[in-house]
Amino acid sequence: MEKVTADRFEWVIKEHPRPLLVEFFTEWSGSAFIVSEMLYGLEEQYGDRVFFTLVNCDEPGELCRAYGVQKIPTILFFREGEVVDQLVGTPSRREVENVLERMLAAEADR
Repeated sequence: MEKVTADRFEWVIKEHPRPLLVEFFTEWSGSAFIVSEMLYGLEEQYGDRVFFTLVNCDEPGELCRAYGVQKIPTILFFREGEVVDQLVGTPSRREVENVLERMLAAEADR
């Protein structure tokens, strides 16, 4: 998973050809670490269809404020620059897979 900073974030979400999963995290959050490890595994499964990335909320926090991130970790799912779903806290692998599958099914229907 690629860490994206504020200066590249808008370009990534608007210009990337695949749907995106973005984990908002902090280095000190144990829950965020657990979620990141799970997402690395999901990236192996879905990485050819979904772009996985990370945003560190301890770095200039304008992205966290702009997207209303109040709890770490938060996962936002983007398609064509728009948030299409979100998970807050520590979701199960199955919960994340369900959102990914819905997002990919909607992508296929277009």
